[in-house]
Amino acid sequence: MHNIYKLFLAGVVTLIWYSCEKDEYRVFIGSWVEVDTKTDTVVFNKESYDQSFILYRGTEERNGYTLPKIGSGPYLYRIIGDTISLYFGLSSSVVYYNYYFILDQEEQEFNIGPFTDFDSDKEILTFKKNY
Repeated sequence: MHNIYKLFLAGVVTLIWYSCEKDEYRVFIGSWVEVDTKTDTVVFNKESYDQSFILYRGTEERNGYTLPKIGSGPYLYRIIGDTISLYFGLSSSVVYYNYYFILDQEEQEFNIGPFTDFDSDKEILTFKKNY
């Protein structure tokens, strides 16, 4: 009987944690545009809460081909405090890299360290929610 109680309690805690996690990441859903270039866009999927986003950076000419700019593609993320850990989905590496990250829900923007080869020398990039 004691084991059934522990199992039930673990299930309730897991359910609460999972539902809170969904609500926490709901604020990200949609498109966010980098305020300086207005060309780099982060899109958080509207249908899933898998802690991933896609970075769209536009295109560039390389070796006679029009290709997505370096860094474009899917990212997995984890946020802990003022740090975001990112894993680039098109990389052969399985390492998450840490960057500065702050979300300002009131201003509908987030600040993040330059996590890819952006055209800016800024140490902090600002993305604003695009409506």
